[in-house]
Amino acid sequence: MHRLFALFFVAGFLGAQEVPPAMAKAASTFLAAVANDDAEKLATVTRFPIKSNEFKSIGSKAELQKAFSVIFPKARKAGLISQKPTLRTKGIYSISSKEQNDPIQFLFKQFGSEFQFYLIDNINE
Repeated sequence: MHRLFALFFVAGFLGAQEVPPAMAKAASTFLAAVANDDAEKLATVTRFPIKSNEFKSIGSKAELQKAFSVIFPKARKAGLISQKPTLRTKGIYSISSKEQNDPIQFLFKQFGSEFQFYLIDNINE
């Protein structure tokens, strides 16, 4: 019983780790840009090319602008509102829709001193 409690305590503690300030800032900018259909703002926290197993690779701000409405349709945007970044593995964070039927994750990792959006992952593929 004590081992089980310790396991849940440690898992809960690790899951509740605080998001680094640089990641929190990148997530805030990302979410605001998506909510406001602002590809220019999104590009400020993006590492190009954005790789994706759902969409073709996005190599520039201009390509991001063209693909924005396809990547962020109304339902996905609504599902992203108020979401928080989640630590995955090896320092990679994801932001996912609160809608359980949307398998798209937006991944961030640290480049230098900043976290940047660099990958779109369809977790069903």
